[in-house]
Amino acid sequence: MGNNEEIIYLQKLPKKELYSILDNFFLKADYTIDEVTYFDHKRKYLLSKNSKNITVTVLLKNISDCGWKNRKNIKRIQVMKLQGSLKTKINECFLLLGLTKVDDKFIIVAWNPLKYIYHEKNRSAYVYDDTLIEAKKIGFYHVVQNGEKILACDIDNFTKLLDMYFDYSYVEEI
Repeated sequence: MGNNEEIIYLQKLPKKELYSILDNFFLKADYTIDEVTYFDHKRKYLLSKNSKNITVTVLLKNISDCGWKNRKNIKRIQVMKLQGSLKTKINECFLLLGLTKVDDKFIIVAWNPLKYIYHEKNRSAYVYDDTLIEAKKIGFYHVVQNGEKILACDIDNFTKLLDMYFDYSYVEEI
């Protein structure tokens, strides 16, 4: 529960439902989903918008409690060892996302996937309740928590999240 009595629902949605909600976020952001490829625990989307194409590989997880009894204000997603290249290329990137519901709004959180590669065990990507609540209140919120840039939004502001994420993670091929 948040500071102002907002309720953060920690649902264990099936993968199919998680990605169906994400599809709705993309569509609301005026992206056309041209193709979806399923592999491992991820999905690869070929998206188009304004006559431009982008390929986005997505790992989407349910946001859950952090696991520490004395830190109820922290939530997380568990990330398995990420395989393959996560390097962003022109018109291609990797999104590491978590989904939860605050009151009646779904909130998506984005983390930098490069922080979760080259490790042998599961790692956790954390987000504070206050970040989720601010995203619910104002629609889009970005903050640096524990040295990591965190982006969070509702469905109406997913375009802002994607624009900032794409700008933030953009690396040209050399």
